[in-house]
Amino acid sequence: MQGRVMRRVLGMALVALSLAGCMSDARREIEADRLKAHAEPLDLNGPKGEPAAHIGTDGSLVVGDEKVALDATQQAATLAYRKAALDVVDVSMIGAEKYVRTAVPRFLFDSVLHMGTDGGARSVEKGAKKMVSSPRFCNALDVMRQKQDAMVAEVPRLRAYTHVKAADVADCRSGRL
Repeated sequence: MQGRVMRRVLGMALVALSLAGCMSDARREIEADRLKAHAEPLDLNGPKGEPAAHIGTDGSLVVGDEKVALDATQQAATLAYRKAALDVVDVSMIGAEKYVRTAVPRFLFDSVLHMGTDGGARSVEKGAKKMVSSPRFCNALDVMRQKQDAMVAEVPRLRAYTHVKAADVADCRSGRL
């Protein structure tokens, strides 16, 4: 029995060492994607048949191929929504980066502790659910919803592109998201 445990621990240690490089690559990719999201227009998808909409880094709006004329108040509303949406992206991606850093060691530890990968997998899944319903994420989602509603009040044409509802925020806060 003791030899089997030692072989399992050594095997897990080798797996951890080989995954360490992959985790660093994953964290770098997550950060690069996060920075890219800030530098590019924010894509808005509407219902099937509607053209994609894009909010530029300056709050400008393009629907399909048409540049939509916005007054200063409308542009401020689209820009505020863009910022709030990117805050949700940031919270998600920063959380994912931190989670990648800890998930593999947690999985390996729980796998050794529970003598199998089922315990490790349950632990990782539980941690991922906590990340998605963290107060920070739920608060960012609520701010995004508020900015979305304010944007639609100023630019009614974007109503078809809204997706976050108050019920989604409530589900997040209750852990049902």
